[in-house]
Amino acid sequence: MSKRIIDGPTPCEMSPELDAEVAARTEQADRDVEEMRVNTRWGKAQVALIKRTAALYGMPYQTHVKQAALRWALTPSRQALQVFRERFVVIRRLVDYLTVDDILLGG
Repeated sequence: MSKRIIDGPTPCEMSPELDAEVAARTEQADRDVEEMRVNTRWGKAQVALIKRTAALYGMPYQTHVKQAALRWALTPSRQALQVFRERFVVIRRLVDYLTVDDILLGG
């Protein structure tokens, strides 16, 4: 399955897995009893654009805004996790080559 391209201030690709996770988290957020209301002032043209885009996805614009916010929140976290994993592998390989004396004596 190909990646879905999400338009926004900066277009990005979203894998089917991330798309499913964002949808699941949005649905869970809608079901949660405890809620927090966030009010934002938008220009008429901005709201019209968001409503048109939401209509393309066949969803209410409020849901579209929530999903977009979750995508933006999840993307940096996933990228940071990937960088951490890559660095951990490099460090792990380095430690495998060092002896105890190298580590303890700095040699």
